[in-house]
Amino acid sequence: MVSRLFATVFEEAERLRGPQLRRSLQRVTLAWAFGAFFFAATGGTALPELAKELGGTPFFYGLLGAVPFLATGIQLPVCWVIERTRRRKWLFVCCVGLQRLLWLAVAALPLLLPSGSQWRDLRLATLLLVYFLAFSLGAVGNPTWMGWMADLIPPRIRGRYWAFRRRVGLLVSVPTALLSGWFIDRAGSGSLGLSNGLAIVFAVAAICGTIDILLFALVPEIPKKPSEIRLTWANLVLSPLRDRSFRRYLYFSTLLLFSTGGMMGHFLQRNLREVVHMSNMTVNVALLITPSVGWYLSCGWWGRACDRWGNRPVLVVASTCIIPLAAMWCLITPGLWWVGPLIPLAGGMAWSGLELASTNIMLGFAEGGRLSSYQAIGSIVAGIGGVCGPLLAGTIAQLLTGWSVRIGPLTLVNYHVLFLLSSLLRCLVVPLARRLEEPGARPARDVLRLTAANVFNATRSFALMPIRMVGWPVRATYRLRNGRGDNDGPDESFE
Repeated sequence: MVSRLFATVFEEAERLRGPQLRRSLQRVTLAWAFGAFFFAATGGTALPELAKELGGTPFFYGLLGAVPFLATGIQLPVCWVIERTRRRKWLFVCCVGLQRLLWLAVAALPLLLPSGSQWRDLRLATLLLVYFLAFSLGAVGNPTWMGWMADLIPPRIRGRYWAFRRRVGLLVSVPTALLSGWFIDRAGSGSLGLSNGLAIVFAVAAICGTIDILLFALVPEIPKKPSEIRLTWANLVLSPLRDRSFRRYLYFSTLLLFSTGGMMGHFLQRNLREVVHMSNMTVNVALLITPSVGWYLSCGWWGRACDRWGNRPVLVVASTCIIPLAAMWCLITPGLWWVGPLIPLAGGMAWSGLELASTNIMLGFAEGGRLSSYQAIGSIVAGIGGVCGPLLAGTIAQLLTGWSVRIGPLTLVNYHVLFLLSSLLRCLVVPLARRLEEPGARPARDVLRLTAANVFNATRSFALMPIRMVGWPVRATYRLRNGRGDNDGPDESFE
């Protein structure tokens, strides 16, 4: 058993087929179950609550949102190593595994650093430093993991496989988000204390995240195909930028990141906590659980749509759907806090299409004899939007601290200004999505028509469910009286 496991860890293959491919895909899916726990526990309310506990300001939340994108520069040297060695597996396992372990240091920050206002800057600077180191190591995973998965997963099943894998993760992330939010609330109001509660959440997440990465050691290494382009630093940077279809995708992804995660990011969580006065558990329900439900309900259809009709029309339709969602957060008030979880339900449905189609497009750029720097350049350029967005949003939120204006029953504050700007900027994303190049893709209007029909049928089925529930025993009685079995002919219908 040990020798078989050892052989699996160091196994290599040019291509996986049949049972070997199925086993590898099962391991990748199992790993994501632990990864989903990690992201659900560290996402949502936990990190902004830690920053608040350490004395963070609105501008600091902008810095916190920019850090992951500042760390993407390390990917170019990683691409050089990949092109030289043609190996990706152990670079990914070692670096990203260490990144997950660094979250143990994040957990220890409020316990080890001195308290008191005079130490506030030290605490916040240390959090930023550890956070930056963690994301610098995590950035190694983009060119290594994307290229590896592009060679592992056959193109014909990618949309459906990512949808299935994501659904498995959702079954884990939903209870994790609910439990972690509840635990943080109980710790903050009990004898355990908020700092100790956050430390426990981050520590458990770090362990599960590390297991996620270690499971990839059981997936065979697939050496990268030799590049058709001579390896130089100039080609490493300029070759992806000379690709017109890739440049168009960069424009789209950069503006999308700037207008969504950049302009909202941690500010959405702070709005729900400070303005709407939601508990941590309710915030996690709004920001993690209901989007996950929307994801779960729609990702199967989006995956099939990507495989059948192409990724470009899916991006056009999904990016159109997210335009009004940011501004709708301005409607949430303390008296209408229960509306908050309803908005991200629609957002989860739309973002599932965006994420699946974007992942498929980037996997396409990782295929064949292309340089692995496509993923690195994509992250770095899009990261410009990811850096500028949070910094601009943090500056606006800091300048407008204490500002408010009343419009009818609504009171707009600094965070609401960011949400309105986000919706305006999202309007510019749709034309960029329409310009993406993808031979053989269906027109977006066809997918929009089919999407509307799918939504109508799903709504109709949901609305008629009570009638079906009443009709089932009536139909069963009808069959028995007329001597018909289940397969003797078409059912009578009450629809």
